[in-house]
Amino acid sequence: MIKPINRLFRIKFLIFLFICSAGFISQLLADGYPGEHLVTQRWHYLFSSRSALTNPSFINEENYLSLKYAFNSTLTEFQIHELSAVYPIGLYQSAGINFTTQNVKPYDRTNDTGGVIPGTQIVDGKNYITLTYANNLWKGLTLGANATTGIISFDGETVFGIGLDFGLSYKLLAHPAIGTHILGAALQNIVVVGDDKPPRTFRASLNSTYWEKRIESTIDFSIKDIASDKSLWSTDVTPSSEIELNAKLGGWIMRFVNLYALINFSDDGIEGLGFAGGLNLPSIYNGRDVSFLFQYMSINDEDANNDNVSSVTLYGRIDIGKHREEIYARRMARRFDLRPNDLYTKAIELYNQGQYWDSRSLFTELFVEYPDFPKNDWVSYFIGSCQENMDMGITAEKAYLKTKEQYSKSSAVSFADLGLMRVYYRDNKFDAVENQFNELNKLGVPDSIKYHGYYYMGQAELKQSNFSKAKQLFNLIPETHPDFPFAQHSAAVADAMQDNIDGALSSLENAIQYSPKTKAQKEIIDRSFVFLGYLFFEQVAAQEGSLAKAVTALRSVDKSSSYYQDALLGLGWTALKARQWADCDKAGAELASIASNPVLKAEGLLLQAYAASMNKNYSPAVNYLKSASKELNNYNPPQQSEIEVMKADFFNLTEEYNVLAEKSYELATARQSAIVAKSMDSLHTLQKGFQTKINDYYKNVHNFNRNTFFARNVETVKEDVEYALAKFERSASRSSIQEKNAEIDEELNKLKEELNKELGSEGGTDESGSDNFDSEDLDDIPELE
Repeated sequence: MIKPINRLFRIKFLIFLFICSAGFISQLLADGYPGEHLVTQRWHYLFSSRSALTNPSFINEENYLSLKYAFNSTLTEFQIHELSAVYPIGLYQSAGINFTTQNVKPYDRTNDTGGVIPGTQIVDGKNYITLTYANNLWKGLTLGANATTGIISFDGETVFGIGLDFGLSYKLLAHPAIGTHILGAALQNIVVVGDDKPPRTFRASLNSTYWEKRIESTIDFSIKDIASDKSLWSTDVTPSSEIELNAKLGGWIMRFVNLYALINFSDDGIEGLGFAGGLNLPSIYNGRDVSFLFQYMSINDEDANNDNVSSVTLYGRIDIGKHREEIYARRMARRFDLRPNDLYTKAIELYNQGQYWDSRSLFTELFVEYPDFPKNDWVSYFIGSCQENMDMGITAEKAYLKTKEQYSKSSAVSFADLGLMRVYYRDNKFDAVENQFNELNKLGVPDSIKYHGYYYMGQAELKQSNFSKAKQLFNLIPETHPDFPFAQHSAAVADAMQDNIDGALSSLENAIQYSPKTKAQKEIIDRSFVFLGYLFFEQVAAQEGSLAKAVTALRSVDKSSSYYQDALLGLGWTALKARQWADCDKAGAELASIASNPVLKAEGLLLQAYAASMNKNYSPAVNYLKSASKELNNYNPPQQSEIEVMKADFFNLTEEYNVLAEKSYELATARQSAIVAKSMDSLHTLQKGFQTKINDYYKNVHNFNRNTFFARNVETVKEDVEYALAKFERSASRSSIQEKNAEIDEELNKLKEELNKELGSEGGTDESGSDNFDSEDLDDIPELE
């Protein structure tokens, strides 16, 4: 198979040629020009609506490999044969070839006085080969071009010529009942090279079918003899243009017989009348056209003394092979080893795997190349959802709105409305969020989607400090809905912001009792456990058993959770408050070993130091604190000014990313070609770089603004570490002196005992002890802020 030239190049080339040739229509001229049969439609009018000789763009209406033959005889002396073939290329292009011959029966040569010269005859014949290409540029707009080579033989001499035609057509309407209407305009023989000078013609056509193609009409208007060579005219004839108007109206009766009425007009009025009919039998050939037709025309003779001229044409047409859409579908299936349904399934799989760029590529290709795919409403929705998940909010909004516009009755519209609500929520467009909330509360919207809307509306109210409205919306979400644990956690936040601790505890209890099915649900439940532990530790500490409840909640956090470090910090502080030094040391040690944040690592070391000091192990405590001090001194936390600079850089980044999103969306929804695929690959590389930067920004801002329940800021932790280090270093020094004095006393006691044994006398010692616990050490532990 010959690989076609790139589609974008063809489009640009055809448009360039069409524009360059349009200027030739400014001059007009002449009757009876050579090659007249190529610029009139009367002799093959039944084929004119799809003939390259009428308008090269018309061949794109063929959906099968189409073969046509027409034979015309006028006055039995003049004969024309036309044989043509059109081959559809993919969904949007066609190529064709046409062979046309015009012959006149040999006639006697005459002298200047009109007398016959015996034994000599003149042979007059014309042969034309036309190559045609048509391309659907955009929606119903198609551009086509002809390249025609003419070989003219007359009286033993042969001349050659080459001409170029250009045609444009637009499908005005395509409706089963109202019909399909195609308007075309063509410039014929605009560029002419060689000895043969065929007439230039401008032609406008309107081809219409009605009632599922059972009725057919064609109107063809032409201005012939444009910008001709004046030397070809007789000296007594003034060069002029010629106008021709042809019309056809017919029908397909019983899906078996075609009948037509024909009429021709010229400058002088009605010039010809005719009829046509025949058999059209697609039912016997799997829906493909097989037709045999006959046409008769009676053309007025300008000489009143002569009879009208009779013209007869016989037609044959057959479509071969598979429909162009089936061929394209098979080709795409071979390319992906997929059929449309499998292509849809693959796109869904990539979507569920988080490969949104590749998923969007398949969805858009499915949407563009298979416009009749029955699930295109959902395909349209997923195109928007993929872009939303890639942080392409600007194009996600366009895609969702397009889904609503094109599939207003589809169940996908509710999902598109929810997607718009998410996009507006992330952009803090709270008025737009409320508008979408109202859309989701209309009749016919599934309850599940409505409850998602309640959650996002509640979050919007929470952001605006409307805590009561937020709590009310969160409580409308039932416990069977997947947003229930998120809603209950947010309800607890709303209650806590209003100092309603009992309400917060109740909401958190609801959240932790939910059975999670997704990782996100498990995470919010773990965060609820940490929140619950914090409330028991800080807000209701006076209640009996509150510390035990705090420990129970904090120990329920899974080790794989992003909130596990928060839970360890809470366990350490709770154990310290409950005077459980071993538990405090254990929690602090684990936190120091797994924490990546220097402040949290220092908090873990500080807890270990406090636990060691309670057991009078001052030297290890000092070592922990020195390690903590080193971590904090090497840590340079981001300042608010740096965050502002990051925000400004991020704004510029998002502007560039929006440009990339727009371009990628435009290319993704275009018909695929080598250039488009290469451009998409380049954009994907850029997109991954942008996405990494965006994720880093969100991560940095999150770390800067994140409110953990037990953690303190770096300056507070640093002050505590420095104070405890100084205190425990003094305590360690004092403890060392006491240990040395104790060793000296022990040696003196041993010497004294030995001396008493030598003297044979007995002696005793006063013993004294001290409690290992110094209550003053507790005063060195700061209260948790």
